[in-house]
Amino acid sequence: MLKNWWPYAIVAIILVAILIAKFVFWPLLFLAAILAILLCFLFFEKALMLFAFTLPLEKTLSIDIGGFTFRFSHFLIGALAVAWLVKSLLNKKLKIFWNQSLVFLILYLVVAAISLRDVVNLNRGWEVFIFTTFAIFSFWFLFQLFREQPKRIIFFLKTLFISAIAVGIFGLLQISGDLLNLPIWLTGIGEGYTKGVLGFPRVRASFFEPLYFGSFIILILPLVYMQINSVKKLISQKWLKILLLLLLINLILTFARSAYLAFAVEVLIVAIFSIKFIFQKKALRFLSAFTLIFVLFLFVFLNFPKIFPHKVQAALKHTVETTDWSSFERLNSGGLALDLFRENPIKGIGLGQF
Repeated sequence: MLKNWWPYAIVAIILVAILIAKFVFWPLLFLAAILAILLCFLFFEKALMLFAFTLPLEKTLSIDIGGFTFRFSHFLIGALAVAWLVKSLLNKKLKIFWNQSLVFLILYLVVAAISLRDVVNLNRGWEVFIFTTFAIFSFWFLFQLFREQPKRIIFFLKTLFISAIAVGIFGLLQISGDLLNLPIWLTGIGEGYTKGVLGFPRVRASFFEPLYFGSFIILILPLVYMQINSVKKLISQKWLKILLLLLLINLILTFARSAYLAFAVEVLIVAIFSIKFIFQKKALRFLSAFTLIFVLFLFVFLNFPKIFPHKVQAALKHTVETTDWSSFERLNSGGLALDLFRENPIKGIGLGQF
């Protein structure tokens, strides 16, 4: 029955959008939402994979509306949730799965809501609260889908890996384009991250900032590492190694010190949980060689920095120094946060007020 009516429904919605909206944004957005829900209802599994693919496309697929930044992935997971609810009710198979971690997340939301009683900027507080609630809901919704059909997580991660490969390649092309003096509109690198600012470009790929890209890499690296050491591969071993190399190169090229620190902590945690693997002969040889190269590099850089090209010197200096304006701003922000905590150790200052 669906095959008889859904093509006409899609055409009708598109025609209504063109005739009624007349390029007025909100009606057009509303009709686009209806169309998205319908498509998600009809092609749910494909829409879920599309959501996985668009997750890293933060800046590329986003739009600013009324002071808010809406991403395509936000729009899509909302449409998926509505389509899932309608489909579950129609099939009479609505079953809610519970995750124990939700207890702590819901408790956090309760405390966050209470903290908004006496805030200075109530609008900002509610904006942050709504977005946080949406993020927690998205986490629960994905958990719900994976519990319903565990095979979904396999296809989800596979699609995410493919998207990460594409984003990693784009990152290298982006930074190469800036070094070749290609225009910003073509590279998408952003005015604040070109080589004209610090003397070297900083890759951000499809994200808003290099740090955000670095954070994404930090999140996905453990999954790639687990897959490389897994018997059952989601993608081939060759492509997993290519993905790992792409992610590590892009992580370095973000020149995001926070991402570097997070990576160091991540490596330490992985090493602790892989202690048996570390003491294998093959792993020991690799770690010894890596440690030797790293120590030699530090020795040469600290004692003979001028042997490096100018751009390399500038990049390394930016990574290790703490006297630039960015470091001062973060240190001042940290000091201010500590002062506010001392003044309000129990009550705090409210969600979204710092």
